[in-house]
Amino acid sequence: EEGARLVTGGLEAPPNTPTSGYFIKPTIFADAHNDMTVVREEIFGPVLCIIPYESEEEAIDIANDTIYGLSNAVIGANQEHAMKIASRLRSGQVHVNTLSRGPTSPF
Repeated sequence: EEGARLVTGGLEAPPNTPTSGYFIKPTIFADAHNDMTVVREEIFGPVLCIIPYESEEEAIDIANDTIYGLSNAVIGANQEHAMKIASRLRSGQVHVNTLSRGPTSPF
């Protein structure tokens, strides 16, 4: 409704899921921006919003423009540069060139 483009997935339940509960297919939205509801609200599910950016500064601004800030990830060929970018992100945890989680992670 706000202009993000549905690439795949959606509200239908994946095949072979329980009949009770709330299940959606893994979903990807493209052409999103930070003032869209799907980006601003915390969605617990397999949902990814792709937000284009023109520069590293803009990418950092986008990443920091949230009230949640639970986790970020920086992926890059130059580890030192990726660490510099990571140090500018405001979140509880920042993964650099990995998406591992600890053994006590609830998800």
